[in-house]
Amino acid sequence: MMNRISHFINKEKLSKTRAWANEHALIRYVLVFLTIAYVLATYKTQFMAWYDNNIMPILGYFISNIWIRLLTFILCVVAIYDIVRRVKVRYQYDKRIVLMLFFVSVVLAYYRLRGDYDYVNWIWFISYVDVIIVFCIVQAVAAIVNKFRVLYTSCNNKDEKIANSKDSILNDWPIESKVEDIFDLEDEAVKLAEKIKALDRKKTWSLAITAPWGTGKTSFLNLILEHISERDFEVVRFIPRDSKSFKTIQEDFLTSIACVLSKYDSRCDNTLKDYMASLQLIDNRGLVEKTLNFYRIWNKDSLKDSIKRSFASLNKKVLILIDDFDRLSKDEILEVLKLIDSNAAFTNMVFLTAYDKEQVNKSLGESFMTEDAYFVDKFFNLEFSIPSRPYSYISRYIEDKLCKFLNANESEKKDIQQTITNRSSIFEEYIPTLRDAKRFINQFVLDFKQVRGDVIIDEFLLVKLIKYRYSELYRSLYKKEFVGRKSFLYSSVNIWYLKDEIDDNTKILPILKLLFPKDNNAARNSYKHIYDMQSFDNYFVNQIYSSLRIRDMQALFWCEWDDVTSTIDKWVDSDDNSRDFIDYLDSRNMDYFSNKTFWRYAEMVAYLACKLPNSRAYWLFLRIISNEKLKGYDKKYDLNLDAYKNRLLDIVKNSDVKLTLITNIHYEYKTLKLQENEELIKDDDIWPFIKEKFIQTTKKTSATEDDILNWLYRCVDNMEETSRKLYLDKGCIDAYRKRVEENPDYYIKTFVRLGMVSSDPEWNSVACEPFWRQIFGNEPVFENFLSECKDNRIEKSDLVWNFWQLYKANEFEPISYENQGPVQEKIDNNLVEEVRKLEIMKHIEDKVSQIPEKIDSASDEEKAKYKQLLINNKNELDNINLYISLNGRLKRTIEKKLKILSDYE
Repeated sequence: MMNRISHFINKEKLSKTRAWANEHALIRYVLVFLTIAYVLATYKTQFMAWYDNNIMPILGYFISNIWIRLLTFILCVVAIYDIVRRVKVRYQYDKRIVLMLFFVSVVLAYYRLRGDYDYVNWIWFISYVDVIIVFCIVQAVAAIVNKFRVLYTSCNNKDEKIANSKDSILNDWPIESKVEDIFDLEDEAVKLAEKIKALDRKKTWSLAITAPWGTGKTSFLNLILEHISERDFEVVRFIPRDSKSFKTIQEDFLTSIACVLSKYDSRCDNTLKDYMASLQLIDNRGLVEKTLNFYRIWNKDSLKDSIKRSFASLNKKVLILIDDFDRLSKDEILEVLKLIDSNAAFTNMVFLTAYDKEQVNKSLGESFMTEDAYFVDKFFNLEFSIPSRPYSYISRYIEDKLCKFLNANESEKKDIQQTITNRSSIFEEYIPTLRDAKRFINQFVLDFKQVRGDVIIDEFLLVKLIKYRYSELYRSLYKKEFVGRKSFLYSSVNIWYLKDEIDDNTKILPILKLLFPKDNNAARNSYKHIYDMQSFDNYFVNQIYSSLRIRDMQALFWCEWDDVTSTIDKWVDSDDNSRDFIDYLDSRNMDYFSNKTFWRYAEMVAYLACKLPNSRAYWLFLRIISNEKLKGYDKKYDLNLDAYKNRLLDIVKNSDVKLTLITNIHYEYKTLKLQENEELIKDDDIWPFIKEKFIQTTKKTSATEDDILNWLYRCVDNMEETSRKLYLDKGCIDAYRKRVEENPDYYIKTFVRLGMVSSDPEWNSVACEPFWRQIFGNEPVFENFLSECKDNRIEKSDLVWNFWQLYKANEFEPISYENQGPVQEKIDNNLVEEVRKLEIMKHIEDKVSQIPEKIDSASDEEKAKYKQLLINNKNELDNINLYISLNGRLKRTIEKKLKILSDYE
């Protein structure tokens, strides 16, 4: 039983209760209430007699009527509304008013229940006094309820604040206990606390704790206070910065001291006031003295000795904590030093001051500076410099807090730890103190949450280091003042590179070299890196403006397959979305999946390749079917390769509507760009399906002609390795020829085309569909087909027929043009002018053919005639400008015959 009592009644709890009561002046109000109650109880008879003689005669004139009742009702309604409003807003009543309400309600209720007086009724048995009693009681209860609600809320807010500080953001408050001490300074604090306890009570002591800004001086003070007992010390925290001006610092300090001494000696209050007056800090003359302009002369030394005796009589030391000393102005520092050295140098007093020596010396200026020592050193009996700690304490703190606040996964933890470890010298330069670390962590966490997954953690950490330490240079980097493009011939066009003209003294240059390496071998996979032009802004704007977020793409790994396909179908409609999704899949390392996610990754790649077969998704698909790439995954991911292959084939056969993906693979097998023995999916797995689908499609009138023709070009049966000539599959050719013969419109309309892609419209050739000979067998058959189309007036058949004449005359080779006008215009004009020139050539050919090669029997006149004819024809050919085989052949024939004629001359 005693153990339970001692558990609930212990010194710590009693101390906290006493402190709470003092804070809210509870004891004073209780004493006032008990004093009033005591007086009323003692002088009850006299009080009642006074009440009967003075108050009752006045109340006797009160007469109740309908108007009084109505007004009382209105007052009650207003009072109820006012009470409800105050409860809602948690209105805080003055404590004196609450005490008065409680007192009045108790007294009235006491005499109402005794029945010593007759009361005027308001409604039924309810009297007017009852209304007053109820009103007073309700107001008092509302005041008490509001007070407890505020206390309860403040406690919850405090807990919430602590929770928030632990879970979302780091505060820059000093630590309050050794539990928060990450620098292991507890032992040092204990040593100094013991030193303070052992100081001579007969003297004044001034101790200095020195350390640079942001290294935890206030925290160290708090650690010392943990080992300072209230039984042995009266602790006073004095912050000079809170004073109105430097002129009131001494007054404020001595006033604080008066509050301490007044608890132990009632005379000290007046003595300290006189002492402050002697120092001309205050004017405590009376009204008469001020009126007569009379000045009192104090003995400052006598008053100071009196105060010293008061301090000496205390059974505990007085510990004065002066913090933020290094944040004061020069005048403020000098005022504090006056206190420590003279005006407040009382017996049994210990000044404990924390400051940065460099900063204080800087504030004082050169006039207070010496080569051998600091000016402030002479004012302190003992100086303790907070021991420094290895930077690993701070770097470990940054790692732990970042991982905790971000709820980092294993990959993110690894990236954070490696970055801080590998860049420790940079972090030590940019984040030298724990204060810097806390502020950097808060900044990084808030920024990173907006772009998580869309930036490289290593690079984002470095960028945020620049933002924290050099905000102007950070803005300059965002404006791309340090980076630029390089020539496309030598570098990737989508990569930012460091400019060569950057000053070597630029403070952030080491980080810039890490972010934008000169020899950028990673340019081929720049996805999400800061040097990638599309990702660069993500490191600065804290928003992702690209089309897709990483979290959205990651979510596909856990969705149902139907949801995956519908999502990808939406994304492929946008070029930006498609690019982002391909970039994301391309960036994934196949070594870091689980069994389930690897399977889903392969499914998504296969489906995307079906939708975008002419993009990088095709190469991603080749990667997931490469035997070399899949090596070891059967064991690592418990992968059944046959089931894996069948699943991919199932996706391709059901999703590759135009069969572009698998026909591309078949084409590359037949052209030897891919080796079947190196791939999981063989040609035999896809070709039968391709051929069957193609033949079926040629029979459908709804099928797109362009798709069918392009499909046909990939239906390769074999290739001559020496000439690399392609031979299409006979079955597919026959099916396509049948379709063309039934409906030749598309084939004829698209038969003639430009021979190549050229930036110069006058530098090109006129060509035709390349596999016409394999489709139709030979030239006569195809010419008959073209003739029928011309007779049937098929669109563009005149163009095709004209081209065919030129094509035959050019030995079935494309007709080339150089600087003879736009080639497409010639096609648009149905090659009419070219055919006219061809007819002239044919006419010349007829005339040249009539000149015999053997002219031995010809007369000189005939020979001259032949020669002139040949020269005229040659000149005419030179003016035609139609460079086809017939032209060259005619010129060679003419030259040959001219040579024969010249031999006879």
